[in-house]
Order: sequence, then C-alpha cells, then structure tokens
Amino acid sequence: MRTVVVNTERDFAELRNRVVRPGVTAARLRSVEDSIRAANPHLNLDRLQPGAVVVLPDHPDVAGEAAGAGTALDAVGAALPGVRDTVQRSAREASRRGEGIAKVLTSREVIRAGDADEALRTELTRLGAAAAEEQRRAAEWAHRVDASTAGWQRAMEELRRLT
Repeated sequence: MRTVVVNTERDFAELRNRVVRPGVTAARLRSVEDSIRAANPHLNLDRLQPGAVVVLPDHPDVAGEAAGAGTALDAVGAALPGVRDTVQRSAREASRRGEGIAKVLTSREVIRAGDADEALRTELTRLGAAAAEEQRRAAEWAHRVDASTAGWQRAMEELRRLT
C-alpha cells in the first residue's frame, strides 16, 4: 500500500494536486475523495498537519506515482520529525500553563484570600503542586521523545538497508 506524507497542505483540497490523476472530472473526484477518506479513518482530511501519513488506496484515479508517495517505511521516517515537534510544542504549552497558574497562585489577592481561609490555602497549595507536576512530566516526556528520535532514525536507516 502506498502512502504520502503531508508537507504544507492544510486540507484535502490542497493535497489532491499530489494524489489525484490529472484530468479527473468533478464527478469522479468525489469517488477518489471518498476512497481516500475511507482509507484514512485516523485522519481529519479537512485539517491536515505536516508529517501526517495519508494512505493511498487502489483507485483508478489516484495518481500512479503520487508526488511524495513512497513506502510505509518512508512515511514513518518522514513523520518522526513531526512527532518530535508536536511533543516539544505540547511541552512548551504545558510550561506556559504552569507559569500562568503559578503567577495567579502567587498574586497578592490570592495569597491574602488563602491567609483568610485555611481550606482555600490547602486547595491553592494542591493546585500549585499539580501545576508543577504537569510541567515536570511534560518536560520529561519531551526529553524522552527527543532522545528516542535519534534511535528511531537509526533503526529506520537499518530497516532501509535490509529492504
């Protein structure tokens, strides 16, 4: 089965220039699109992300040699940087959320309210610890994925040599 890795295409309309045979009529285009959507239940073809792997079904109007089409091994290799980038972005977002929560929890107003209410102070302490733990876990996750990417890429190269 052939695949294509999404580059800058944001949706199927942009991707179709790479995967649909030139000259396909509008009437047949719907059949091609339905086949590609059915082969990719894991994707939202209306909101593609760079690095997404699109399975190309056997269909007479799917381009025989779609631009950027290759083996599943090529698709996985091409998707690895996108996975790493997504994890890194998620870790940065978790860090920003944690910083925002810490800022609120250490504001004068919140501290004053906690000083006046022991139950609130306990809850604020719990929230601060939870935010710090989320930041720690996100950073650890990003570090593990980043460290693993090099190993994955070496393994992919070894598999390519074997095929």
